[in-house]
Amino acid sequence: MTCIKKREVFIKKENRVEEKRNELMRNMTTHNIPKTIKEKTKNKKGNFVSFGHQNWNLVLNMMLGIQKAVNSAAARPETLSFKDFNIKYVFELITKRTSETKDNYKICKFFDYAPSIFHELRRLFGIKNEDYLKSIGPESMLNGLIKGNLSTLAELTSSGKSGSFFYYSADGKYTLKTISREEFHFLRKILNNYYNHIMKNPNTLIIKFYGLHKVRFMKSSRKKKKLYFVIMANVFHTSKEIHVRYDLKGSTQGRITKDDDPSIARKDLNILQEKEKIVLSSDVAEVFTGIVEKDSKFFQENHIIDYSLLLGIHRLEQDEMSTKDLSVKKPMTEFKLQAREGVPSGDGSKIYFFGIIDILTEFNARKRSEYLVKKLVYGNGISAIPPVNYGARFQKFIKGLVEVV
Repeated sequence: MTCIKKREVFIKKENRVEEKRNELMRNMTTHNIPKTIKEKTKNKKGNFVSFGHQNWNLVLNMMLGIQKAVNSAAARPETLSFKDFNIKYVFELITKRTSETKDNYKICKFFDYAPSIFHELRRLFGIKNEDYLKSIGPESMLNGLIKGNLSTLAELTSSGKSGSFFYYSADGKYTLKTISREEFHFLRKILNNYYNHIMKNPNTLIIKFYGLHKVRFMKSSRKKKKLYFVIMANVFHTSKEIHVRYDLKGSTQGRITKDDDPSIARKDLNILQEKEKIVLSSDVAEVFTGIVEKDSKFFQENHIIDYSLLLGIHRLEQDEMSTKDLSVKKPMTEFKLQAREGVPSGDGSKIYFFGIIDILTEFNARKRSEYLVKKLVYGNGISAIPPVNYGARFQKFIKGLVEVV
């Protein structure tokens, strides 16, 4: 076969793969990864990390580092001590380049932080190491490549101010999110308190972190760069379609979404204008508001602001409502607000999914200055207010949305 014919075959194959990618993204409701890809636009909402993608080598080596870190943590004694929160391990990784493109990355070192702590957190939620690595390890990418599935990982750019990148695992269970250096150090600072809160309150709505890592790599400029990232649970990992989602902070200044795309989270002013309520039976409402109170207290004590309740709503069809008893009858000891099946509404018409996200913003000197300036301009409706005030406002807003039936 001539070089020209080979090129034609390759282009046709790439076109078929691209068509499959777009179709998959349009129909990706199983794990509720945002479905819209706006091709050929200046601000791309998302695409797939596939073989040949500029981030393929970076993500693959991140996964190789995770594999080494998980296996290393599993071999250590189970008894924890205070020093485990400050432990750091360094792994050398493969530096072979996957292509000669100028944007390709060359990994130097992988850093794993507090491995025993995150191992224990995963164990608390019944996550076995082998299952975790099947989702987040390199085999998930390599097996997909061997089987001809080049779209093994979804990459999405955050719509928030941070510009973070999210990499969704193929099964939708986990996300790899890049964080800033400031957020990285803050998580290390509060890790002991975070761990204790999660262990004492397994029904907490606070997002679950399962790993904290850093990679140091070189780009074509040969300048060393650092990338900090966490591995988190995906709040919307469910086979049910999320028909509407909200990101709720309890503030009103600028908190509105005008886009009707159901994959884009609506905000505080939207939920107030739409008069949407969280309809719960009395016993479930008591548990839910109690958890919000405990989580808010944790944020206040650790000087955390800018967090929000991520609320997903699955609206049930009439046949679903008639064939299932959706009222919560089980004992509260078995009640898991972030269980895969979600929380049924008190009237049996919806299923709710909850998670408190974006918990790594400290009310430091910079935020204090921001608060003083914005308060003069916008008043008390701003997001960046002192932690005690933020927590009180957050609780009041969320409790105000709860309707007991």
